[in-house]
This record gives sequence, structure tokens and C-alpha cells, in this order.
Amino acid sequence: MTEPIITDATDLDFYKLTMQQYAFFESRKRGGKPVNTRFKFKCRREGVDFSPVYNQICAEVTALENIRFTEDEVNYLRGLGCFRDEYLEFLLRDFWLHPEREVELSLSHSGELEIEVVGDWKFV
Repeated sequence: MTEPIITDATDLDFYKLTMQQYAFFESRKRGGKPVNTRFKFKCRREGVDFSPVYNQICAEVTALENIRFTEDEVNYLRGLGCFRDEYLEFLLRDFWLHPEREVELSLSHSGELEIEVVGDWKFV
């Protein structure tokens, strides 16, 4: 595989961070117990055949395991003024993705991409 498309932890939209912060504090309210979730990707465009790029998508998802937040990224987020210190420390010290156990990828017989992400809400 060539260089992964996503190479740093801040290559996402702001909404994901604000929702993850919410999930992080919900988990803490429950004594740290996981909030089990399941998300499913649905391509809204009918009939798209992902089979030519399926192996590349699988490799990209696998590469997410290597993504970690850096001090500089967390400091940038801290400077935005909307994230609490406990959450930022979680991102820096404890957050990582485990695609091999959290992500299920498959293709339908017609080449439609099926992705399900299952796990503790604050991670997935």
C-alpha cells in the first residue's frame, strides 16, 4: 500500500470531536462502563460498485490503528476553548482505534460497500 490517506488524528470533522467528548463524559457518569454502539455506513448513491477499490479501503481502515493524537494536535484543540482538559488528556493518553475488532467491512454481491463499526462509543 502507498502512504495512507489519513495520516493524523485531526483529519476529521469538528462534530466528531464534540460528540466524542459527550460520549467520554457519559461513560464517566456510568462509572467508566462502556456505552456499546453500532454504526453502519450507507452510501446514499445507489448502484456504486466499490469492488475496484475495496482492497484499498480495507488497507486504509487497517492503517487507522496507527493514528494517535500528538501533543501539538491536543494543544491546538485546547486553544479552541470548547474541550475539557479531562477529554483532551484521554485523546492524548488513551485514545486509539482497533479496526481489526471494531470495524467489519464487506461487499455485497453487487459491489456495494458495507461497513459496520461496533464498540464503546467513546472510541468508535
